[in-house]
Amino acid sequence: MFYGPLEKCPMCGGQLECKGWKYKCTGKYSEWASCIFSSSNPPRRSDPIKVPEDISNDFVNKWLKQQEGKGYPKRDVDEEAHIFSGMMIALSGRMSRSHAYFKEQILNHGGKVNNSVLGVTCVVASPAERDKGGSGGFAEALERGTPVVSENWIVDSIQKKEAQPLAAYDIVSDVVPEGRGLPLDKLDPSEEAIETLAAELKLAGKRSVHKDSKLDKDGGHIFEKDGIIYNCACSICELGSEMNQFCIMQLIMLPEKQLHLFYKKGPIGHDQMAEERVEDFGNCVNDAIKEFARLFEEVTGNEFEPWEREKKFEKKSMKMYPLDMVHLLVSSFSGSMLWSSTQKHHCFFLFLAGCWF
Repeated sequence: MFYGPLEKCPMCGGQLECKGWKYKCTGKYSEWASCIFSSSNPPRRSDPIKVPEDISNDFVNKWLKQQEGKGYPKRDVDEEAHIFSGMMIALSGRMSRSHAYFKEQILNHGGKVNNSVLGVTCVVASPAERDKGGSGGFAEALERGTPVVSENWIVDSIQKKEAQPLAAYDIVSDVVPEGRGLPLDKLDPSEEAIETLAAELKLAGKRSVHKDSKLDKDGGHIFEKDGIIYNCACSICELGSEMNQFCIMQLIMLPEKQLHLFYKKGPIGHDQMAEERVEDFGNCVNDAIKEFARLFEEVTGNEFEPWEREKKFEKKSMKMYPLDMVHLLVSSFSGSMLWSSTQKHHCFFLFLAGCWF
């Protein structure tokens, strides 16, 4: 209000909201993609502020009288001064340049530097330091689960005028016992990263039992009834909301006529964060089918049977879209993540090779 009423988003006409020191659009291009517009200096209207009559605030009324006949004050925002705003950063071991240099860069761009690992946002170190075993602070960061990133995170964040995802610059995931992995939606969206990224989507085919269910070893097979195969994989790749997830649902019948529901959902490329479960429905076939249909509608906003029988489906905003699997057996899958920008859609696309779709 102090700087003037906001205009609508210049890209999609949606509503702008202040988040941190930037204004971001909450609108959507379509049911496939939300708007990615953000600005520290958004467009504003020049007409005077209208305060509802039922608001009686002396400070507001006094300020409005002072502004009569005047233009709105200009918001002076230095984007670079806020890059590391709210972040506490620790520097560890020998780096390509002195600690004093990196400390100055962090302070000049809104961050703070701490000599201790305790309570910091991340620890910055060089890959060479990791290879040597790391300093005491490096080891403590590993024990605490604090992100440890390369010094390129500082350089790239300043160059791009925005703090980059920590996971994209992680240098210790392969030495952490549980292996944190790298979510594809958090990867640094640079050309080099896009070209080298590969991911495995563990789908073998329309009638193949997913190996993570462990039921394939017990002789399980995909359940079919009245011409419907109860096996479905869905995904959503939404740049504006930073969503890149998959979901797999299967009804699996064991030789002893015990029906199970396998359900797995999570970020693509980050298996450790996926929600996964196997439910035993025994011989309660109808209950299993109802639960399968409920889950499908929950993640897609559509009914399962029209999709399976007629491929009848309406894409819903912020909901997943089913992958159309075929019945041919092909070898294992590998793919690369590409960043595509069209007039009204900003999405991730998986280019598949040797998969069951």
